[in-house]
Amino acid sequence: MAYHRVVWDHEKSQFNRAARALIDGKPNTSGWRFILLPFLAGQYLGWRRRVRFTAKNLLLTKQFAFNVAREVMDGKDRHFALGSVDIKTRELLRSEKQGMYSEKIRKRQLEEIAFLTDHYTLLLKTPGRSFRDIVQTAYGSKASWLNFLRDLEERESVVIQAALATVRKGSKRERSEWFRRVQETTKQIRNDEADQMFAEDDGYSS
Repeated sequence: MAYHRVVWDHEKSQFNRAARALIDGKPNTSGWRFILLPFLAGQYLGWRRRVRFTAKNLLLTKQFAFNVAREVMDGKDRHFALGSVDIKTRELLRSEKQGMYSEKIRKRQLEEIAFLTDHYTLLLKTPGRSFRDIVQTAYGSKASWLNFLRDLEERESVVIQAALATVRKGSKRERSEWFRRVQETTKQIRNDEADQMFAEDDGYSS
């Protein structure tokens, strides 16, 4: 478990960058945009708080998956650990009264969490002094890393589609535009980072 701080610090940094990009110039962010943290809906947030909570929002499924991966590394059964997430998200669904969360969103999140659990478990098993070292050792090539990112983005997209089908606040155009920006922003950050991590990977061609 010596590498857990390196991995999670990277994830927080990455999504803080994404949150700043999404919130800049948008001082009146509507409550419905906090869909994956429905208990934050409708709260007034200052700019710094909006950035912080947007990052937390984007990290919600990642945090669940990372916690499960740490439990697996500590010897807990993977199925049992994922079951605890199922219970927690059911409780979240029961407590949400604003129409921001649904069983469909929850199920799609669980699929993403299961996928990310295996990813984080792999990273936590891999030695390295930096996130770049860990990823290079765990995935071996830029092509393999980009394949993982594409698989992750597909699962994130499914969650977003479930969210679009659930939320009714704001116009459909506004909701679609927000989620499009979320996807494009995170993809750009990830691709830029992949270029940096595998700058010397001559075996990959775009």
